[in-house]
Amino acid sequence: MKRSTPMPSLSLLRRIVGRLGPHAKRQRWRFLWAFLGTIGVIAGELAEPWPLKIVFDSVLQHQPVHLLPDAWRPFFEAEENSLWLLLLAAASVLVIAVFTGICSFVRELFSAAAGQRVVMSVREEVHSHVQRLSSDFHVGARHGDLLMRLTGDLVLVRELLVDAILEIARTLLLIVGMAVVLVCMHPMLGLIALSVIPVLAFVQHWFQARIAVVSTEQRENEAKIAAHTGEMLAAMDLVHTYQLEEQLGEQFHARNRKSLKSGLRGTRLQARLSRSLEIALAGGVAVTLFLGARQVETHAMTAGSLLVLLSYVRNTYKPLRQLSQRAARVAKSAGAGSRILELLEVEPSVVEKAGALDLPAGPPSVDLDHVAVAYATPAGEPVEALRDVTFHVEPGRRVLLLGSNGAGKSTLLSLFPRLRDVAAGAVRLAGHDVRDLKVASLRGAIGLLAQEPALFSGSIADNIRLGDGDATDAEIADAARRAGLARAFGGEGDLGAILARKVGERGRRLSGGQRLRVALARLLLRRPRLVLLDEPEAALDAESRGRVLREILDALPEATVFIVAHHLSAHDLVDEAIVLDRGVVVDRGPLATIFERRPELLREPPATEEFAQ
Repeated sequence: MKRSTPMPSLSLLRRIVGRLGPHAKRQRWRFLWAFLGTIGVIAGELAEPWPLKIVFDSVLQHQPVHLLPDAWRPFFEAEENSLWLLLLAAASVLVIAVFTGICSFVRELFSAAAGQRVVMSVREEVHSHVQRLSSDFHVGARHGDLLMRLTGDLVLVRELLVDAILEIARTLLLIVGMAVVLVCMHPMLGLIALSVIPVLAFVQHWFQARIAVVSTEQRENEAKIAAHTGEMLAAMDLVHTYQLEEQLGEQFHARNRKSLKSGLRGTRLQARLSRSLEIALAGGVAVTLFLGARQVETHAMTAGSLLVLLSYVRNTYKPLRQLSQRAARVAKSAGAGSRILELLEVEPSVVEKAGALDLPAGPPSVDLDHVAVAYATPAGEPVEALRDVTFHVEPGRRVLLLGSNGAGKSTLLSLFPRLRDVAAGAVRLAGHDVRDLKVASLRGAIGLLAQEPALFSGSIADNIRLGDGDATDAEIADAARRAGLARAFGGEGDLGAILARKVGERGRRLSGGQRLRVALARLLLRRPRLVLLDEPEAALDAESRGRVLREILDALPEATVFIVAHHLSAHDLVDEAIVLDRGVVVDRGPLATIFERRPELLREPPATEEFAQ
């Protein structure tokens, strides 16, 4: 067999249950009701064979019933009461079935309610944890794999935390109850029937180790398929333009085939396990039947007692088979749980210190003191994005960051809201190291407008409201007016109708200029004191670029502003420029001076993508 992820060990199961168990503990009252229902179901299953004994021994053969009190025996042994006994047996079957059904309903209702709530609670924790993870994690993570963990893996974890616990408890209690009754009815036959259990345990353990490995491998293959599909769907325009359908289809086929092979291996192992268990169980029933029939022939036991005993043997073996199937699902759940645990154990690289401070009011000054930033490539090789960067910017200044692609401009902007932390040196706002500030206070004072504005499914108003969750409809409309949103839609229709428009997934129903205006309105609603503009004009034509940037800066007259822009339209709107090259500050000063020393910066790259309305 192909080597794969190791078999989930008992220590891993303990870690998973220990880490995620508190979510299940909150549902303890639902678990209690489900367990009480389980006790009732077990009682019904234990009572189920006894009406047969009454029919065979008392009704058909009029034999003495040894397990009844002496006062009751005349009624059961009297031949003239046969009809009443038959009616009693039939009524008992009905009563037992109704009782078992009610208890089963209670068990299923409360176990399902507990399971759904546990999944919801774990999913919310994982979702919240993923949001807290720093940018360096998300840069290296595959979004399809994360989606797989948040959806399919979490559903399997329910099996481990809820269904398995209740089902294993039910199975063990039922086996113990039936084993006690078997031994009490006939010690020798009972012990012979129960002797099959160690054989079943060995067979199950031998197969289970292999099933767990294959199940974990299949989950990983399915995660790779999800990641591949997510990447393809996010770049469908590129797929069509470059005619990548066949190439990507071959890659998908290869990954899909790996998943198929691991799934088939797991199915074959599960089938072999079931077949082996059935053979062992049939052997136990055959031996018990043979010896029990000999006991009936020698009048050592009644035919009714043999029927009850065989019924218990079958009902003891049945939960054993279910236990093996449940163990197989637990192994799959452990594989999914290990992936959830792996994600939850990732620590954010950006953490808030105890006793952190609030950022002081007003536009902040900005200081970088010998800052260095490094990251690792997918191959694990270290790369320095910034090296020994030092400068000071007064409050309310507008600074243009210049440099070629890869010079470190966007990395520098990411340090202010602590999307990542420095490897050396310090970043200070208003004289405070950003690592000494409360993350909420720091980020609440910062507004970001990126080259590709991030929009979410919903209306335009919903996306603007993300700038301030407490904003009123009037404040949202005011931000939209200041952002020139109506002009982006050709000035047609009233603003309320525009705000109600649906943007589609990632804002795909809007043009590039319209998405920019929505993001600008969101920025203005936030009322930031430090504004970061990362090439917001890249998707606009030359005429629109100057107008949009001027509108942004006019709307935020007091804020400290950092602008990453290649286009000349920004040059007359800033106080100074800082030039970066390969992570190092190579020049700084007024624009005129910078252009005199570096005329190559005057060359304007072409606009890209869509044009503003």
